[in-house]
Amino acid sequence: MQKSTHARILDESVWLPAVLVAAGIVFGDILSKAYFFTHLKEGVTPLFQGVLDLVIHRNYGIVANAPLPQPITIFLTVTVMLLILRGIRKADQTRTYREALALSLILGGAIGNLIDRVLYDFVRDWMLLFGRSAINLADIAIVAGALWYISLKKKSHLARAESS
Repeated sequence: MQKSTHARILDESVWLPAVLVAAGIVFGDILSKAYFFTHLKEGVTPLFQGVLDLVIHRNYGIVANAPLPQPITIFLTVTVMLLILRGIRKADQTRTYREALALSLILGGAIGNLIDRVLYDFVRDWMLLFGRSAINLADIAIVAGALWYISLKKKSHLARAESS
């Protein structure tokens, strides 16, 4: 008798948690951008003066506001998203759940910023760090996911090196 694949999806697969994490990031990002772009006034609103302030910023560039034509930015974003999905699939096959969740943070952040680029031709940032870097929730998810993923890969590499 053939085993049901539904049980595997719910019991063992990383896809459901990965999709839920990515969707949570996307929705949180959309809601936070909508709230702050509706309720903030132009200019800087001090929160923790000079460390974390609130601001309305339209980011037309890519990383660190570096200018890049919109079609290239969208192409690069979609390419990275496809690589992330491939990484989640590999994590599903090897049962490395934390790697899949770290990648899903990056995926959710990438989707959140891609939605802005497609709808507005810029990314809506609303946090200002140290008076210099304007970011949003999607950016935080991308950085947190990348750092977590790198940390997991480094630990995995060290564990393999020690067992050799």
